[in-house]
Amino acid sequence: MSNYSIKVTRAVEKDLDSLGHLRDEAVKKILNLEKNPQNKSSILKGNLKGLYSYKFNLSGAGSFRAIYSIKEENEVCLLIIVASRENIYLEADRRHKSLKKQGLIRD
Repeated sequence: MSNYSIKVTRAVEKDLDSLGHLRDEAVKKILNLEKNPQNKSSILKGNLKGLYSYKFNLSGAGSFRAIYSIKEENEVCLLIIVASRENIYLEADRRHKSLKKQGLIRD
């Protein structure tokens, strides 16, 4: 099985930077998605249908999520948002709509 590449948007870069000293730990956990990203996550429903949610914990900071789209044809995981689980789905919906308008994500 080949590895997927992880791609991030500028918004995700900012999400990761906002984690401060936990950034490297978050990146290390997210890189686990390189191998078989479908099996490590939950498939989302509703407005976020077709996206995946990867759950992980950061030392002393609690539960986080990485919401992403999988582009099978290119073997790419496009991260949409990385944040604590509180209210992440509202922001993920907003970013998802924006990426669809830009043509970076298709239904």
